[in-house]
Amino acid sequence: MQPYRVSFTFGGLLRAETETIATLYQELGDWQAVRVKVEKDGALGKTRRSSSFRYYREIRERLSVAYAWERAALAGGVGAASATERAGRAAGADGADLPVDVTALHESDHPAILLALTARYYPLVGEFLRELVRERYMHGPRVLETHVVRAFLSDKALQHPELARTADSTKDKLRTVLMRICREAGIALGRREPFELDRPRTSAALIHLYCTQGQPADPYHLLLSDKEISACR
Repeated sequence: MQPYRVSFTFGGLLRAETETIATLYQELGDWQAVRVKVEKDGALGKTRRSSSFRYYREIRERLSVAYAWERAALAGGVGAASATERAGRAAGADGADLPVDVTALHESDHPAILLALTARYYPLVGEFLRELVRERYMHGPRVLETHVVRAFLSDKALQHPELARTADSTKDKLRTVLMRICREAGIALGRREPFELDRPRTSAALIHLYCTQGQPADPYHLLLSDKEISACR
């Protein structure tokens, strides 16, 4: 069983920072050049160089599992064609190389894209979305509360010693960030608990891309129904 990555305690979806770094990468096509822009030129607007590097490192790791079209979409389409030319084609779910077109996507799709790639990079986030959030959204009760997330993490700790060994403060941070991710993705709604569960906002074009050029788990992370997932296949 692969150990969990738990560095997502660093933050939630990191939308603004990820959009900036994705745009820089689409324009420059080189991670070292992006790092220079972030650390030396202050592209993220952080006051401390160490903080800028921490954001850069975390987001670079998350984007390492992003599809080429996800990076292009997060960059607002900037350099989408050149990125496709550099990378060739984005790999589809069946392993085939497929052409990419992000022109039909909108900024309102960004939270869902960030949610999908965060869940892909962090298996614990993916399991949380599939096993807890999606089940509650599909079968009820359609609410999310702190004690439910705490119980989920306790159950996972029984299977993952690396999670069981983490300090209580880290577990609290994991719980807080999981809730934050859901709120930033538009899944957990409301000002206070219990938060009402809803689907993340996704355009038909985005769902089509995940169905045709994503991995099988992506639609589950976006809380698609069994009927919608079957239609994907």
